[in-house]
Amino acid sequence: KPINIDADRSTVDLKKRIFSYSGNVVISQGSLNIRAERVEVRETANGRRVAVAQGTDGKATTFRQKGDTRDEVFEGSADRIEYDDQSDVVRFVGNASARRLLGAVVTGDMSGAIISYDNVNQIFSLEGQSPAGVRGSGRARAVFAPIAPASTPSSSATSANPGARGRAMSAATCGGATPA
Repeated sequence: KPINIDADRSTVDLKKRIFSYSGNVVISQGSLNIRAERVEVRETANGRRVAVAQGTDGKATTFRQKGDTRDEVFEGSADRIEYDDQSDVVRFVGNASARRLLGAVVTGDMSGAIISYDNVNQIFSLEGQSPAGVRGSGRARAVFAPIAPASTPSSSATSANPGARGRAMSAATCGGATPA
């Protein structure tokens, strides 16, 4: 899908395939939406695009994308957002927060120095410790609400292992990753 970018200013280097935008930047591609103060998009010869979006002090960069179902939305904000359109991975860097919604219900709420989300495999990674120059609280935090699983585990599985049903629900909610 094509990427649509609106901004106050733009510089395009066709030889190096670097596209720079600044001032109230809005990127959209399908259901994906990124808002930032500055964005640089690099495109490789095979068409892969990597965007790095940056906010300003006091104004974070935001990301929002609808999921596979009509009611699923993943959104977040950070000082910097990196998005790779080929791998469909988004990284929130510096004062990162993200949440997953099903309709109006928040099913996951995360914060940390860095949050990565692999949309293809539906895997979240959170880092609490801040690398040099990255702002954060020093801890990663995640809250996932229980969701009724698509199919109820068999009674023999849950009776043999009473925690199995809870882990299955957590794994479904976390996008396949069971929280530690």
